[in-house]
Amino acid sequence: MAAMKKDIQVSGHLEEIKGVFHMKITWVSADGKRQRKSRSTGLISRGNKKRAQDMLNDFIREKQSELSANGDSGKDAVYRVVWPESGGKIWAFGKRTPCY
Repeated sequence: MAAMKKDIQVSGHLEEIKGVFHMKITWVSADGKRQRKSRSTGLISRGNKKRAQDMLNDFIREKQSELSANGDSGKDAVYRVVWPESGGKIWAFGKRTPCY
């Protein structure tokens, strides 16, 4: 049975903090951990709810496309390099052991 690739669902909401709208998004990564990200809209809360909601929808679409481009990991992509001195082993930045 082949493993199916599961789409990562990103959800979000607006929150008013000190009179300014902030976008809060959440998703569950492939390893089962809940990931969160927030960004300020820079819009004051009075009279800008529709514009802030449009910004939130764009932010969610941007994050979903980023996650689908990086694979199922909710984190930044790991860059792998083959060093000639390592005998052809692949090393990942930020890790001390080679990736086989």
